Amino acid sequence: MHTEVPDKDTYQIILSSRGNNVTNLGALNGVGVPANITSLKYYCNWPAMLPISKYTKYSCSFVFKSESYAGLLASNGYVNVDIGRTQIFDGTTQSSNLGIIYPVYLNVTAGSQSSFNNSTNNDNNSVIVYPTQNIVTVTLNTLAGVAMTQMPNYVLILNLTPC
Repeated sequence: MHTEVPDKDTYQIILSSRGNNVTNLGALNGVGVPANITSLKYYCNWPAMLPISKYTKYSCSFVFKSESYAGLLASNGYVNVDIGRTQIFDGTTQSSNLGIIYPVYLNVTAGSQSSFNNSTNNDNNSVIVYPTQNIVTVTLNTLAGVAMTQMPNYVLILNLTPC
């Protein structure tokens, strides 16, 4: 017996480091500037954005783009999003690392270098998340698990589909 699964909408949540829902707005660990903050906190009113009363579990994929930087960004890293509970594990430890980001080089000629950090829907698998916290913390970590020291401003788009 085959039963049809009804179509479910996908909800996009845009988290910009320059957005008006950042609760601890300040300079990121910017490139070439003294270290300030290593993570941003966003206010997300989940009941107003998602059908939380009907679904509590969501398949999450993401797109990440940073602003262009006049230099070469050097490190791959993780997008760590503390959204509530996840079904992500790093070895045997539960994690909030949604996936990877990596530098893209636009120009590498001497005296005129530029790059940005990037990740698309095709770069990472979808993960299961349970959005429960209205304050969502986004940290960009190196693969070694420490906050990135070179991070231009960015946009992170979370694609959430009920499951």
